[in-house]
This record gives sequence, C-alpha cells and structure tokens, in this order.
Amino acid sequence: MPPSTATDWTPGEHRGTLRGKLVRERKRAGLSQEEVSERADLHRTEIGYLERGIRLPRLDTILKLAGGLEIQPSDLLVGMVWKSAPPTSGRFEFPDDGATL
Repeated sequence: MPPSTATDWTPGEHRGTLRGKLVRERKRAGLSQEEVSERADLHRTEIGYLERGIRLPRLDTILKLAGGLEIQPSDLLVGMVWKSAPPTSGRFEFPDDGATL
C-alpha cells in the first residue's frame, strides 16, 4: 500500500500539527533527521517527508518516532482532534492554532 500523502496541507500551517511537533521534539532532543531515523528504525528520507508534510505517518511510525525521540506517542498527537462533518466527511483540526487538515 502506498504511503498516505498530505496533499491539502498549506505551507505555514504546521505549528501545533504532528509535523511541527516532530520538528520541535527532534530539535529539543538535539538530534538530526538521520539520527532520529536510526533510532526509530525508519529510512532517513522518511523523517524529512514527515517533517515537510509530504507523508502522513501510520500508527506504527508514530510509535517508532516517539521511541526514537524518547517521548510518549501522545506528545506528538496532543491537541489533535477529529472533527466530524455531515454527511460522511471530516477533517483534523488543531484548536490551539486554528489549522485544519
């Protein structure tokens, strides 16, 4: 199955999103993208794709990232909620900064 892509993410709308939190936590840990990839057992380009919003991570990837960064998986997801919308569509919202996905 091909990886998910974040085709409707607008550049600059990442503060408070998973990709923004990933960058923040990586920098807080003083790690390069390559170091995170080694610790998380992910390909080095995957970290860049995730940080730029080119790909959306699967659950196992979130768990690997959290382990590699030595944080809880919830630290990458805090503030993210599912906003249901009739009839069958919805979107992720980040209430703290008004961004949507």
